[in-house]
Amino acid sequence: MADVRLRINSVDLTTSLLHPPDSTWRVDRTTGPEIGTFEFDIGDPNKSITITEGHEVIFDDPATPTTIRHFGGIVTEIETTPLGVGRRYRLTCQDWIVLLDKATFAKTYISTTDQAIIVDILTAGVSGLTEITTTNVKLGRVIDRLDFKGVSVRSALDTISDITGLVWYIDAF
Repeated sequence: MADVRLRINSVDLTTSLLHPPDSTWRVDRTTGPEIGTFEFDIGDPNKSITITEGHEVIFDDPATPTTIRHFGGIVTEIETTPLGVGRRYRLTCQDWIVLLDKATFAKTYISTTDQAIIVDILTAGVSGLTEITTTNVKLGRVIDRLDFKGVSVRSALDTISDITGLVWYIDAF
């Protein structure tokens, strides 16, 4: 990953990303409903960078013909340590799936396809899911009845997966 770009809360911080041997960074990607992580260090020599939990993080490679996204998610942990007269941020981020644990909803679906249920859940204005699209949701089958009462979106997707036998995941885009 020679040419990478790091954006936090839409601000390009690529030049602040600390590279080996000064630091290490690691992307743990998953397939399926497990949460992926990204850990890295940012150098802030002038103490001018502000990062808070919940900020969006995009780590990609814009030098490829079609930009390859290595990670998309949010900051979940911040550790700050002195670095000369400035500071070093050690950031732990989790991919978009973590948002599915935070968003809850209630609704009943009768004789509805799994695809329509998933699209409805993710586009019906459920708080905090604006980063997640439904472009690649595939049709599996019609589900006779589903009742969700104050459940997390992740739990709802797991239930649909259990019924249909299909696997769900949220990609970095």
